[in-house]
Amino acid sequence: MLFKNRWSWGRQIYWGVMLFLLFFFLSLFFYDTSLTFKTTANFIIAIVALLIAYYALGSFKIFKKNLLWTQSSWIWRWIILIVVIILLLVEQVPTNILQVLQSKFLILNTMTALAAAILEEAIFRGLFFSGFLGHAIYESSTYKLTKAALYSALIFGFLHLVNITSMAPQAVFEQMVYTFAAGTFLAVLRIITNRLLWVIILHFLIDWSSSIYAPHLNSGSWGDLLIILVPLFLVSIVYLIYADKLLLRQTA
Repeated sequence: MLFKNRWSWGRQIYWGVMLFLLFFFLSLFFYDTSLTFKTTANFIIAIVALLIAYYALGSFKIFKKNLLWTQSSWIWRWIILIVVIILLLVEQVPTNILQVLQSKFLILNTMTALAAAILEEAIFRGLFFSGFLGHAIYESSTYKLTKAALYSALIFGFLHLVNITSMAPQAVFEQMVYTFAAGTFLAVLRIITNRLLWVIILHFLIDWSSSIYAPHLNSGSWGDLLIILVPLFLVSIVYLIYADKLLLRQTA
């Protein structure tokens, strides 16, 4: 039922860490270079990470066959689609797209957002998610998909701590909470579509903005943040538990 990866779960997690550290230290090394050079370098690193992830996993599919389409699964597909639409509206994606299309930095903004989406999804929803899923299978754990999604999202959120050098501490903490909840939902999207492509596209659309190079120093309202993140996280958790039970039923 589950697609067998080319690399072991430990090797996947190891390479996920190495790729992130490589990107981080190269970003510091290229700090004083031109915007065009940094953008191009990040894009190349992202493509390399994607190719490594694809080779390691053997495929970006999680399942050889999609989870059984029951009446409940159809309902869940509609729920996830509605959540995606709400998320795009909350992130003001339609407005951002109009602004970025009129920006003189259209190509750089697009390459930066695309590089971030490809790199982060290849590492976190690719290598880390599949690595933790493989570990859960190795340990014969219950709720394999749930654990893999939460562990990969937790690392996704925690590693945003590196932004402390360019953002206010409270803003960084808010970003860590946001990326944890969003990372959990992105794992849900990978599971329900059995693809990494749609996850990359959603991540790209959220990041695609004409202000992508503007400094982020201020934090927002915790109340507004939690109104968005709590429902997003709860929907994700409920679906993950449902998907684990469905997987158990189909592999029994």
